Amino acid sequence: MRRLLAVGFSFGLATTASAQFASDRKVPAAPASPPSFEQVAATAPKPAEALPSAHPWYVKPEHGPWMVIVKSYTGENAKAYAEALAKEIRDTYKIPAYLFERGSEEKRKEDERVRREKEKKRAEEEKQFLALADQLRAEAFRKGYDFQETKPVYHVPKIRYEEQYAVLVGGWKDMETARKALDAIRTWNDPKDKRLMDRGFVGGETKGGQQATLNGGFLNPFKLAFVAPNPTSPKTLTSEGSDPLVLQMNKEEPLSVLKIQKPWTLVVKSYYAPLVDVKDKDAGSAFSIRKLFNSRPDYLNKTAEIAVNLAKLLRGLQPTAAEPRMAPFESYVLHTLNGSLVCVGQFDSPEDPKIAEMRERLEALRLNVGEKGAAGNKIYPFDHLALMRVK
Repeated sequence: MRRLLAVGFSFGLATTASAQFASDRKVPAAPASPPSFEQVAATAPKPAEALPSAHPWYVKPEHGPWMVIVKSYTGENAKAYAEALAKEIRDTYKIPAYLFERGSEEKRKEDERVRREKEKKRAEEEKQFLALADQLRAEAFRKGYDFQETKPVYHVPKIRYEEQYAVLVGGWKDMETARKALDAIRTWNDPKDKRLMDRGFVGGETKGGQQATLNGGFLNPFKLAFVAPNPTSPKTLTSEGSDPLVLQMNKEEPLSVLKIQKPWTLVVKSYYAPLVDVKDKDAGSAFSIRKLFNSRPDYLNKTAEIAVNLAKLLRGLQPTAAEPRMAPFESYVLHTLNGSLVCVGQFDSPEDPKIAEMRERLEALRLNVGEKGAAGNKIYPFDHLALMRVK
């Protein structure tokens, strides 16, 4: 029986870095949603009938500048849950309910990046692999081995994006009108399908050293809804009409985005202060608790410090042997009443051709985390890239 010699090589790193689309935290200038708990059932509701993949329920800028965000879902069944809740709102309350999707475009771009990286590795390393394979084939022939051909496998670190769908109601012309509508939305009954709700738990008191009991219940998403800008509309910030306190907070900031000369910038990262529980004054149970930002100065100072550090890091990037195309980014910060934003670049208009170039550079950036020099620890550091008008 002839002996067998097989040759196979794996290039690159097989480790992956994960990325999170934190549900409502990533909607700029809006409070985050409460913590998510596991759904009541493992199976998702069937997608609403007659809803093609590009149905008219996706929110658009023309639907209005202000919305009420009701709920967001993440994971494999996110779209089915979001469609079911939006359909129930439309059928029960006869008002427009929309969907906002995030993650699929990021996932598509990441898959395309990985494909390009694999092609690059193949072009760089295939010649070396084939030469080694020829050498081993000849050696196997001399020694009487059977030689089994194998194809090289090229591994590229990949960020895994989860698709997320948010359910929105609206829209309204301004924040005040949307806030009045929110009062009515918070009186709506629980969704009929309990799978569309999260579950919350409250620990009971401990007595005599006994373990505390947990009391659970369903969280009505309508009572936890909040007002936010339409996520598909360009973000705007102008000195005229801006909160005077926000302008004062940024007056002494050397990296303030308010000091740029051109009217538009790209928001790349949002840092928000921690959430605190605020119980409605007319609430009858612990499940009527809302989440609001804690505006304590020490919390806001911490988010400001983190944002400034990231902006300085982006400004200090330099080419290395591993990343010869690395270059500094023109980065800024904006401090708000809820936290701080990190911005990159300044542009003449939303159609400025430099925006596409900047987006490409930002989306290709990966930063090391963990110990210096540790392999496979590169992550994508930004949130969803959003245009914001400054002037």
